[in-house]
Amino acid sequence: MYECDPTAQFDDNNLPDDLCDAIYQQTASCAYNGAIVWDVGGNDMVAFPEEAGYPMGGDFPIKYYMVQIHYHNPNQLSNRTDSSGIRLYIGKELRQYDLGYLTLGTISTPRALAIPPKVERFIIDSYCSATATMNFPEEGITIVSAFPHMHSHGRSVWTKLIRNKTALQYLFDTEEYDSNYQYENRLSQPIKLYRGDELATRCIYNTMNKDTITLGGERAEDEMCRHVMKYYPRVNNMYNCVMMNSPQIWNSMMNTSSSVYLHQKFILSLIDVYLDHLSMIPY
Repeated sequence: MYECDPTAQFDDNNLPDDLCDAIYQQTASCAYNGAIVWDVGGNDMVAFPEEAGYPMGGDFPIKYYMVQIHYHNPNQLSNRTDSSGIRLYIGKELRQYDLGYLTLGTISTPRALAIPPKVERFIIDSYCSATATMNFPEEGITIVSAFPHMHSHGRSVWTKLIRNKTALQYLFDTEEYDSNYQYENRLSQPIKLYRGDELATRCIYNTMNKDTITLGGERAEDEMCRHVMKYYPRVNNMYNCVMMNSPQIWNSMMNTSSSVYLHQKFILSLIDVYLDHLSMIPY
């Protein structure tokens, strides 16, 4: 479930009850900041820590939300139905802190991920720099859970905390990742992050069963590298600290005229819009 940008405007008297196809263009501002994250094999119910909760209503600036569900139907079957959805339980008492989500890793486009075939262990590294974490409040933030996300070729993902040029600890380490079992992992002990900290995220892939290159994207046959951290107190306009290659570097590495990249032009046309909505991205 995504938050729509606070500036998003919709006709409250003409909102769809289910599919958003009729207002698809208007929902462009509703696809960047996660509010609730779930994936295959995940938790049926997620409880927030007693001291923090996800804010809704009141003075909270987010008014609209969009639920996005991805379906994988390679055989184009038509006799399938789905009744899945999200239910939020609103508490009667305000908790001490508002929760937020911080996504680490890479953006999900070919310009961030290009994984060769027939490789047993291919590594993608990304960094959230000390400059980026200066957006943290002076008292720091507290990480309470981690949600790693890759697709079927992902084998391992971790994020390390680096402070004063020294690697201190893992925020979370998924040594054996399986895309069929994607859980939100509540940390046994919350971890404090402060201004000037650096975060290193590594995703490892195995493409021994593929004969073609695997690109970044949201389709099942594409790949992703994301590590979503739930934290408090929530910081306004701090949602992502992700990396990608510059257009010049990407084009120098790839043969963009090859048919395998035909969908690249469409995806790259969205990148400028994407960047307009992110306020904390190290390149």
